[in-house]
Amino acid sequence: MTIDLMALAATAVTSFLVPYVKIGAEKIVEAFSSRMGEQTADKLSDLTGKVWSTVTGAFQSPKEQTTLELFKENPDEMQEMLIKKLHEKLSQDATLAQSLSELINKPVADGSMTGAQIMQAGIAGIADLRNANLANAQNLTIAGVIQGDPTVGSAKPKSNG
Repeated sequence: MTIDLMALAATAVTSFLVPYVKIGAEKIVEAFSSRMGEQTADKLSDLTGKVWSTVTGAFQSPKEQTTLELFKENPDEMQEMLIKKLHEKLSQDATLAQSLSELINKPVADGSMTGAQIMQAGIAGIADLRNANLANAQNLTIAGVIQGDPTVGSAKPKSNG
């Protein structure tokens, strides 16, 4: 499987590093506990810390350290720059790219974490089946359609009624 390095860099920065810098590791657990449960929030915090360590460990030179400092001071303004620099690092280091990809995309064994990121898709679908028991399901059909261009006005679900 080919790794989209730009998407990987963007995901690492926007989904993990920006929140890590903006609210801090301790506050991530607090912020997500009420929405996801404490166990999931703990796992997310741990994962975010690992992503932070992996990325920052790749930035070793004084110039790269300055890049990280600028990002920490202004994460919103500097995230595009960090995405670009991380993409360069990932392009030069296949091991780093593989490690970061596995870290971010690793499924959670107990299924306690859910999430999806769909990028550059014309058609996509997600079925949220949390707490569903499909162990003995037969002839199961799960379907749903939302039509409309979300960039034009607001897309409203179409009903068959």
